[in-house]
Amino acid sequence: MHTYDCTFHGLHKWQEHMFQHLGWMIMAKEHNSKLKIKAYMDCIQHFLICAEKKIKDTRDEDRKDDLAILMKNVTCLRDCASQLMTIPSGEHLHKYNLDNKGHEATNCGLQKWMVAKYEKLGWMCLAKQHGNMLKIEAYLDSLRTLMASIEKKLKEVQDKDKKDDLEITLNNTKLLKHNAWILLIDNTCDKTMKSKSMSSKKSSMNSKSSRSRGSRSSRRSGISKSSVSRKTKKNTSSWF
Repeated sequence: MHTYDCTFHGLHKWQEHMFQHLGWMIMAKEHNSKLKIKAYMDCIQHFLICAEKKIKDTRDEDRKDDLAILMKNVTCLRDCASQLMTIPSGEHLHKYNLDNKGHEATNCGLQKWMVAKYEKLGWMCLAKQHGNMLKIEAYLDSLRTLMASIEKKLKEVQDKDKKDDLEITLNNTKLLKHNAWILLIDNTCDKTMKSKSMSSKKSSMNSKSSRSRGSRSSRRSGISKSSVSRKTKKNTSSWF
């Protein structure tokens, strides 16, 4: 993959951009936009390569430490993004019971609230990495409050166009909550990733053992062939 020179500030902004876009990959997955997801994953990998190059070129030790932290954070983001792609979609959209009463809000305010939650999902992956479950619970509670506020607004609004917009916002929020719950709280995707890695390790070990058995058998056949050739040489020499 091609690398290019980046400033220290540019790498910081690049990392921030990728964390803010993780949530939107949920919508890309829901709409089967495989090219957009691949571009996002390639962008993460490209960042890690450029950051590693920057560490080699940097002489200041404090900046090297900061760059190492950036790489660690983005590696965590890459793992969460890989897990996110394994989460199934579909029947979750209409299954949540809202105990929260919701807040008074405008249509525009609710839309911006949803956008902020989408952009915050990537940072919640870091909170999970650091064991900060209180922050994750507050994030999920905020999503529940947002959903209740949209439901409240839907009952009050009479205009059909506004109702349609609120329905879209509500469905997008439910989609985010479903994926965020599995990614941050439920261990299903962690188990799936572990089982996949274990199966890949087993397959690689099996292929290695089969190759080693093949090499041993080939050596044995080579030895037997050489012994046969020596015997035939002896027999043919006795003929002459």
